[in-house]
Amino acid sequence: MRFLNPSNPRMLWKRYTIGVLLLASLLLGSHGLHIKAIEAGANDAEIIDLAGRQRMLSQRISGLVLSLADDPNQPLVKATLEQTNKLFASTHEKLVSSAKNIALVSDVYAVGSEMGLDQTSRNFANNVQLFLTTTKGQEEHSQLMSQIQNAAFSSLLIELDRAVKAFSSNAKMRNENLEHYQTLALALAILLLAAESCFIFWPAHKSVVSSLNAAEQKTNELAEGNKELQAASDRLAFSANHDDLTGLANRKRLAAVLSRMLAERRAERKHLCIMHIDLDRFKEINDSLGHPTGDTVIRRVAETMQQRVRSTDLVARVGGDEFVIVLNIDDSHPVEKAHQIAEGIIERIKQPMHIEGNVCSIGASIGYIFATGANDNADELMANADIALYAAKNAGKGRAVHFHQRMRRDIEFRHALTQDLEHAISEGEFLPFFQPKIDMLSGSVCGFEALARWQHPNRGLLPPAEFLELAEESGVIKQIDCQIMTQSFDALIALRKDGWNVPGIAVNTSGHSLRSENFVENLLESVQSRGLATKDVTVEILESILISSTEDKAFSTLQKLSENGFKVEIDDFGTGYASLSVLADLELSGLKVDEGLIHKMDDPKTRLIVEAIIRLAQKMGKDVTAEGVETINQFQELRMMGCNTAQGYELGMPMSLQGVSEWLKHYGTNSASKEALGA
Repeated sequence: MRFLNPSNPRMLWKRYTIGVLLLASLLLGSHGLHIKAIEAGANDAEIIDLAGRQRMLSQRISGLVLSLADDPNQPLVKATLEQTNKLFASTHEKLVSSAKNIALVSDVYAVGSEMGLDQTSRNFANNVQLFLTTTKGQEEHSQLMSQIQNAAFSSLLIELDRAVKAFSSNAKMRNENLEHYQTLALALAILLLAAESCFIFWPAHKSVVSSLNAAEQKTNELAEGNKELQAASDRLAFSANHDDLTGLANRKRLAAVLSRMLAERRAERKHLCIMHIDLDRFKEINDSLGHPTGDTVIRRVAETMQQRVRSTDLVARVGGDEFVIVLNIDDSHPVEKAHQIAEGIIERIKQPMHIEGNVCSIGASIGYIFATGANDNADELMANADIALYAAKNAGKGRAVHFHQRMRRDIEFRHALTQDLEHAISEGEFLPFFQPKIDMLSGSVCGFEALARWQHPNRGLLPPAEFLELAEESGVIKQIDCQIMTQSFDALIALRKDGWNVPGIAVNTSGHSLRSENFVENLLESVQSRGLATKDVTVEILESILISSTEDKAFSTLQKLSENGFKVEIDDFGTGYASLSVLADLELSGLKVDEGLIHKMDDPKTRLIVEAIIRLAQKMGKDVTAEGVETINQFQELRMMGCNTAQGYELGMPMSLQGVSEWLKHYGTNSASKEALGA
């Protein structure tokens, strides 16, 4: 029985070989089950999606039929109805083919019966085709339309819901069976691995360790004392000059090294560059995901910077999310080289980081300066690099900016504007301008978006880009939000009082307002005290406000807004910050496609992104608004994609309340709007 004798290490390999073969067999079996589960899940998901799409198609067909009933002279709507009906019929055939093999679903479709979903769907499609082709009178059309509407909103919708549930139940049952077998195979593999540990690895370990312990013990005892003393000395020296979290140089070491490098530059005429780097959106990571995750982000950023520079350069951490890099650049075009390095760092940092199940997306802004004068000192250079950094962030973040003397004048201008903010709020200098939102199917005005403007007494009318960031930094953005909202509500009341049928008003709100206490209660009071309904108001939020956590105060505020009947839309969607998991949890009314994507729709890849956003919104039951529509071609293409509403200079510029009334007089809400849009 030498094979089973654990004291004979030479025989252990045979047991090891047999165990590995058995383990590999179990793992391969488990993998095969997993692959089968994935394939089955994908097929089930496709079928369920098709069944769900039938409901959407039936509702879209119903809406198109109503539109044609109101105005038969709509060739585009008629073509769309015919195409949609064909898609409904072809999808039904696919579902029937799948249903025949599934007992749960076969009963729902009841192929060959006059009472099942199969017959109901075919009758629905036939009625639609008759509606399109019949040349009989109005009464015949009305009967067909009534049959279509009744089916779409009662019998057909109910049967389609049953089909979706039946497909889902079948998928769940099959998935549970596959998971059971996969779990069994995995459990057997774990048991086998445990057995190998007991009968192979442990005996081998004991045999080797027993022969080494005695010799190692004496050597370790002698060396341990010296190591501890040396390690303590190294830690003290390192901590005095380095950041504890990242291991980078700290402010003390930066000052010493920068002074030395400045002296060397004067002697050797080197190109010395100082870069001041600040992370964008890092505070949102800390606030939503916690400081441990934030620390991990900082460490990864530090590693990225060290990888992008040479070992002779210096990387220092000088604040929570601030860094400084000092480089000696040996190049005939030092400014271009420095800019190239800075953009490489920005590009690398903005790549999403996956940390403990969370996707962390941040950015970086960089200001840089070269030491050029004989009397340059470290403090002045750092101050100028900081000014360049401020210019980079003010220009939109995520970029590198070289310092120029004019930047000091810009700082002084912004400082003066910041001082004017408090006075502007008390004097009511902030006012809303209104941009129309147009229904892409009917051409009617479906509302206005209120956009903040500052009527500065000396500098004239200032757009949001001139003051919103300053307002956030100064802590007065909530007061501006409040003033714009209340004025917008009053404007809506005034327009309706003048006889204009304006369905509602959309207002923008900042992350500061969303995260403030009693925001929803104050908004409710402001709306209801004016006799308005919550459905009259749409709250628009920038996509950049959303972060990957349902614990954020902004998340709960948005939920309360929806619960109280307010519409909630994500503005500038497609800029890359919104977490899809958070979107799934929020009760949103719609998405607004970022105008940057609309302007680039000539690019096939960008067009695919726009189409994907529209399809995503449709599947989630959300409205889609296209921003920045500036040409009739863009309008028509977006309408063909299924986009609901549009905004843009082609349709209407942002305008004062008085300008809105004048615009409405010339535009109208029905036939005039269609003519204006070339519909």
